[in-house]
Amino acid sequence: MALEDLTPEPKDVAGYLRQRLQDELGRRLSEFTADTEPSLKEVEELIPKGVSRVASKIGDEICEGGDPEKQDALYGDARDLAALATAIIAERSFWPQQIGTDKSPHDAMVAEFKEDSKTLIEAVAEHCGGGGGESVGGSSAGPSYKFPCPSGFAEEIT
Repeated sequence: MALEDLTPEPKDVAGYLRQRLQDELGRRLSEFTADTEPSLKEVEELIPKGVSRVASKIGDEICEGGDPEKQDALYGDARDLAALATAIIAERSFWPQQIGTDKSPHDAMVAEFKEDSKTLIEAVAEHCGGGGGESVGGSSAGPSYKFPCPSGFAEEIT
């Protein structure tokens, strides 16, 4: 399993934006189409950004651990969280003027994302036998290094 296993389907993202999915007659739809805003194509382009937000928290892969069913369940939770992250990105991209009003679920979705992220990080850490850092899964984007700040530089950026 790898990064593609964190990737939700557009219909999963649609589940978080049901109030936004309407046809030209105002009927609610359950999936994105070429005529919805955002369109199916636009959502497909946003999904990797949502996946990246989740992968930055748990890594690109979830370790096998001792229970394959638990690993599969964690991937499902990660996909759901990536769908939510994608919906948040769509909300910001297509209806920014409504954020902070009663017309947008943005703030509630962000709160849900933060809480669910915390729960997922803890569950992955438990499954993988430790963790405690921001990223607890398998591979990530790459190694990170910390170098000392050149003298005089720290004062300029703090």
